[in-house]
Amino acid sequence: MAKPDYAKWDRVTAFSLREAAFLLCDLEPFGPTENHPVPPEVQAMMRQLTQGLAPDRDTGEREYYERFMHRQPAERHVPGEQYYLRETLKRWTTEEKLWAPFLMPEQREGSGGNQWPFNYDTRLLKAVRQVIREHWEGAAPQDAPTRERVVKRLMESGLSRAEAEAVDLVTRHESRRKVSSRTA
Repeated sequence: MAKPDYAKWDRVTAFSLREAAFLLCDLEPFGPTENHPVPPEVQAMMRQLTQGLAPDRDTGEREYYERFMHRQPAERHVPGEQYYLRETLKRWTTEEKLWAPFLMPEQREGSGGNQWPFNYDTRLLKAVRQVIREHWEGAAPQDAPTRERVVKRLMESGLSRAEAEAVDLVTRHESRRKVSSRTA
């Protein structure tokens, strides 16, 4: 999966739900096909967006139909495409402490705000950076979120339970880890 073409997306002022979800996962949006379905982290981001942010524009329509067993017409909303303005997404990602390089050039590699110093990257390394940004940067260890909260959040973004627990273990401050007593 390709990284976004930032130069192209810098000129866009309104993003569809699908485009915003892909870009928030740092992926170039593409249409799903049989060989390339929408990745689970993008699906999770779409859910997170719709639950956490009202669209600036919805092309949905109101439709009237006759209800079953009733003579009066009933209204039904037919959803259309939802669009989010750049400024709305910027505000929301800042509040949610989400990494959004397509909105914030300072978060892009090579901009001085380099997120990973190597040419090698994986989705789990991205998850590690996400947890550090959301829960640890500028926070005192005693203010740490619970392990369950971090694992749940990571699973919602498409990681398996084992992956989410590993990311939590790697990122959790040593003073906040629960060490099980093992006999050698």
